Amino acid sequence: MTSSDTKSNQTSNPVQFIDITAAQAGQRIDNFLLTLEKGVPKSRIYRAIRKGEVRVNKGRIKQTYKIQAGDSIRIPPLRVSEDTTPTTVSEFLRRLLTESILLEDDD
Repeated sequence: MTSSDTKSNQTSNPVQFIDITAAQAGQRIDNFLLTLEKGVPKSRIYRAIRKGEVRVNKGRIKQTYKIQAGDSIRIPPLRVSEDTTPTTVSEFLRRLLTESILLEDDD
């Protein structure tokens, strides 16, 4: 399964099923999920494993489980809120920071 398949799978069906290849085998499930789900906090991944949301071959696993070739992993939607609003700085803070500059180089 390629990353483009994973992305399209995520939009049409929030639950992903991934079949493990021989190249991916031998990793711990938590490390595998951390590399697969970029931007998701470790705490969210560990919570999903503890609650049984992540399953291997339709069974619950612990975070120390080492994935094997042929395993089928069920991954729930691990959403991360994207904060796209820019941070605004008040005029008072902007003036305070400007006045706090002691030395300004040409560099």
